[in-house]
Amino acid sequence: MNKLEIAGKAIEELKKRYQDQLSSVILFGSIAKKGDGNDIDLALIIDDNYRIFGNFGLESLDYRGIPYELTEGVNELKARFKEKFGVPFDLLTYWESEYENGIELGRDSLNETGIEMYKVA
Repeated sequence: MNKLEIAGKAIEELKKRYQDQLSSVILFGSIAKKGDGNDIDLALIIDDNYRIFGNFGLESLDYRGIPYELTEGVNELKARFKEKFGVPFDLLTYWESEYENGIELGRDSLNETGIEMYKVA
């Protein structure tokens, strides 16, 4: 299985686990640019309604307002995906409004170089 196929399998798992929170999943990094690389980079774009309607106290949010339970779950999946697929993963979380305003990742823009692999209809 190549890394693009592995990314697709991981995205299916992400969709199942976070179907109510996800707005889209973006593939970025070397696989998006060159078709191959050492790791699989995915950005999870979280629906802003999850932030608005979620019942979160300030103590349960990270510095960007993302619930710790989501961050911890994503970190668990990173480790599980590496073990399951034998490839390191980088899973980043962003709010939908952050993505709409543009996200810079070093020299690249997630919005310009990323490939949307999943989007809620």
